[in-house]
Amino acid sequence: MCMKKFEEFIKELVLKDFNRPAKVEYDSDKTLQKLIDVGTKQWLDTGQLEKAKPLWKKQFTALTTNNTLVNQVIQQGIFDDLIPKVSSEISSFKKDISQDELITEIGFILNCRVAMRLVENFNCLVSVELHPKFGQDIEKSVYYGTRYYNVLPTNFIVKVPLTPEGFIIARKLSKNNIPVNFTLGFSARQNYLAGAISNPAYVNVFMGRLNSVISDNKLGDGNYAGEKATMATQVCLNELKKKYKDIKTLLIGASIRSGQQMADLAGIDVFTCPPKAVEEFYKLNLKPEDIKNQLGRKFEVKFNDSSIEKKYGFDALWNISDEFKKVIDDLRKENLDDYDGKKLVNFLSKKDESNILYEFSEQDLAEIKKDGKIPKLDKWVERKAPLDYLMTVSAIKSFETDQEALDNRIKEKI
Repeated sequence: MCMKKFEEFIKELVLKDFNRPAKVEYDSDKTLQKLIDVGTKQWLDTGQLEKAKPLWKKQFTALTTNNTLVNQVIQQGIFDDLIPKVSSEISSFKKDISQDELITEIGFILNCRVAMRLVENFNCLVSVELHPKFGQDIEKSVYYGTRYYNVLPTNFIVKVPLTPEGFIIARKLSKNNIPVNFTLGFSARQNYLAGAISNPAYVNVFMGRLNSVISDNKLGDGNYAGEKATMATQVCLNELKKKYKDIKTLLIGASIRSGQQMADLAGIDVFTCPPKAVEEFYKLNLKPEDIKNQLGRKFEVKFNDSSIEKKYGFDALWNISDEFKKVIDDLRKENLDDYDGKKLVNFLSKKDESNILYEFSEQDLAEIKKDGKIPKLDKWVERKAPLDYLMTVSAIKSFETDQEALDNRIKEKI
């Protein structure tokens, strides 16, 4: 069967009954507008329409979804009637389809449908995330990323996870003018590398998890580590874009845990805020004049003793050495269009001593998945696993768990 015909068939199933909205009008909020005036776009971080609607203001321009957030919607049963219906239609159209491919295609449809519900109501941009199983597969990730974008090119942003292959995936999609949200970043140096060689539309710092990893591991009070890494990333990205005029990457402050963080980081490129944080921001009753541009603000992180920052690698979240920048300059001179994840890891391992793309064993990955999205740090210190990439892989493994739950629900319903 011609793959193009199959892709068009799936796209028709996705878009069936989709109603592109007329111009949508929502109330304005002067304090949110002040955030925009100082340079910060406002996004909501949820796939649940019912949670987004009461909070939505004119100043919001996008929503972010991920495997966890989409799974939350699917587990509510909203699409339970749709799953067997599209399963039957797909199986009739492609009679030799395997169960694994069928589940993947139904997952593709559901991911699109969750995002399209948001577009129908808010006429906004929505980030849609690739299936975690494709995180190391450049060809399939580019294939599905392109298909996601082609469903609604005016509205969809493709979310690509930060893996060695992810840098190449993001680069290829971006060069094809597909907007990429390069997700699951935790440090300035990760995002400096991403901006320099992949040039995605957006990179992220998941700030709330950085605060949690300190408090959960009882290394300090857990305040301001995420904010410090986020601000450092914004500063270094601005520097990178001055140095290389072709780079257009913007920073998303993600995993926001409170309304106060929105005020404290005013001036970074984008916030994507979960509903709880937006509710808290409204309850602060801040006036427009209370919002000040915070670019360059210095955040102090309090650890239980002075050795912790270096011992556990927290300093690598916000510091970038001149030597590292030189390595990235050299990397940009390589023929990156011929690179894969392995070549990238090999180049960095020879030139850079920081292990930014540490190679975890299968046993390591099983441990990480078992521990959840906040790792237990003591076990990783002796193994010299870098904190930023450990956090990234922990997040990916957490998403795998939620994606498995989503895939299992599909399997139950087909």
